[in-house]
Amino acid sequence: MSLSRLVDRLFLFSVVGELEKTSPINSGQFHLVKIPFLFRMSKNWGKFPVFNYSFYRHYYGPFSDGIYQDRDVLEFSRLIERKGKRERLTPKGKKIFEKLLEAKTFHRDPARKIQTLSKRMSRKGFGELKRHVYDLRVAPEQWKDGREDSIKALPMGTTIFRRRENIKDNLFFECLDKELLLDFQMLLVYSQEEYEEMYNPSTLPSYVFKNRLQKRVVDR
Repeated sequence: MSLSRLVDRLFLFSVVGELEKTSPINSGQFHLVKIPFLFRMSKNWGKFPVFNYSFYRHYYGPFSDGIYQDRDVLEFSRLIERKGKRERLTPKGKKIFEKLLEAKTFHRDPARKIQTLSKRMSRKGFGELKRHVYDLRVAPEQWKDGREDSIKALPMGTTIFRRRENIKDNLFFECLDKELLLDFQMLLVYSQEEYEEMYNPSTLPSYVFKNRLQKRVVDR
């Protein structure tokens, strides 16, 4: 598992916590997808490359399979749970989220951005948030000419953002608290494929210490 993917999961977990804290009513999976997308649209995303997901035009605006995959990992790890179509922190997740908020080493810039977006977007119901996102203008990365259009006008399946594969050398990752990431990493349940990748010397991030990792595998 790449460092970027681990960071995405950590901050996606924080989105669930922030939404539950600000508005338990509007903390469903629709909001869980749209807030990372709005973060990705930030002008300074290259400086804080959180939510490095691919997004494409779907029935209700931008969608990312990667977010659902990471949500499932958080659920398998018993950090969050689904109540109908809404995500909630489990008792275990609430304790971790509280520690995250108290951690002085948790990166404050993206954390504040997530708090602001969660507070603003949680006030919008499904219809209002959908209209807000539909009206946004983007230059889809699938289009080579850089032209813009509203998300509502994009053809179904248009790739808006692609996942960046080589961003591990970004200064943002160097500034993250490695101990905090390790603690979070050890809480997660992994697929067999991800576990084997974590122990592959060619892909192992430099901050991972093998003697601190626990083998926790789940078949999916």
